[in-house]
Amino acid sequence: MEGALRELLREAEQKGIVLGLSRMRELMRELSDPQDELLFIHVAGTNGKGSVCEYLSEILKSAGYRTGQYSSPAVDGRLNQYRVNGEPIPSREHERLLSRVLKAAESLLKSGREEPTLFELETALAFLYFKEQNCDIVVLETGMGGRDDATNIINTKALCVLTGISEDHLGMIGDDITEITRTKCGIIKKGVPVVCAENGREINAVIAEECAKKGAPYIQVGRCSAYDVFYGLYGQEFSYKGRKGLRLCMGGDHQIENAAIAIEACDCLSEKGFHISEDNIREGLKASVCPFRMERISEAPEFILDGAHNPAAALSLAASLKRNAKGRALIFIMGMFKDKDYKEVCRIVAPLPRAVITVEKKDNPRALSRNLLKEALIEEGAGNVYAAGSIREAAEDALALAGSFNDSGKRPLIVAFGSFSYLSELKEEVMLIKNNDLSKPGLSPGRTVS
Repeated sequence: MEGALRELLREAEQKGIVLGLSRMRELMRELSDPQDELLFIHVAGTNGKGSVCEYLSEILKSAGYRTGQYSSPAVDGRLNQYRVNGEPIPSREHERLLSRVLKAAESLLKSGREEPTLFELETALAFLYFKEQNCDIVVLETGMGGRDDATNIINTKALCVLTGISEDHLGMIGDDITEITRTKCGIIKKGVPVVCAENGREINAVIAEECAKKGAPYIQVGRCSAYDVFYGLYGQEFSYKGRKGLRLCMGGDHQIENAAIAIEACDCLSEKGFHISEDNIREGLKASVCPFRMERISEAPEFILDGAHNPAAALSLAASLKRNAKGRALIFIMGMFKDKDYKEVCRIVAPLPRAVITVEKKDNPRALSRNLLKEALIEEGAGNVYAAGSIREAAEDALALAGSFNDSGKRPLIVAFGSFSYLSELKEEVMLIKNNDLSKPGLSPGRTVS
């Protein structure tokens, strides 16, 4: 890539999040609007978007459709943001298309127009790639909100999906839950069916009102619609609308609802002429796996990574642990963003663990201080809380604690959660430690945990 284009990319990375569609419209016009030749399922919401997108993509792939999937944020590497039939974009293709998108952005700048953000560049790249790959359908996850999100440039939607909605990104996409819901409902297009989670009376009323304005059919998935449910940390089973014994490989109570949303979405697609069988649904649900959604990275000791980074997600995580890890010695690793309601997250999780290790990703300006997070946990009554000096140290200390608890017969379970931004690094550190046969390193000097 040319030096000037690399500098343009660096400037876009520094620009941060800037909502609005004007830059995206100009960028896509410069690239001949490839998105207009694709068909989309557009997914918005606060929690559950990534899981629902994964279920839908796997089901559609099982049904024989060439399926594109665009995810945000890049929780497991840049290339995995762009997948076709589950396969990430090859690095050579990514480099080629990124150069093309940056040249289009450079052309806009030379004509006096505004520079796109990094997310807008990434989204444009996705549209180009999926068009080149001749995708039959694209499962498209919003970045933030909905109405003014770069993904909302699209007009050719087969279906809109709204997952669980809660107060998040306050001040950026709305000042209260009603405004936030209306912003997310901005993806709804005239006459396009909407499948949504059950979100409580106030949110449901807003969604119904927005659907009525657009003449959009509205299907709500009830939280109690599933039956014969068998919960688990690493696998679950349920029945839904006559489909019995559906199996999931992803743990967490909330995944039952996410899977039900995907099933309802597929039923809507079937009504629009897609051919999706019950076997396709079974195969797709069972094949679905998302990084950092109750992801087990070690069995001895058991070590789970989960992206619970706001109060609603923390409630789901706590419910799953209370149900499926009762009586076990829980060791938490927590890292949060300072613009999240971390105090409420601490209130929810503080009663559960035997020990908590707080971390801070120091190269991220949004990262909450590990010491502030420690103080918030202690204020909520958590015991044995300390701040690790690094993510490596947190991994070593958690593994050491698990060893001491295991020796006393307390069946330890390490759960690392919070911001996606540190989970990838933590996963790498744990793998390095275990591969070097350092599964029981000593605690850092001066630290004791009872």
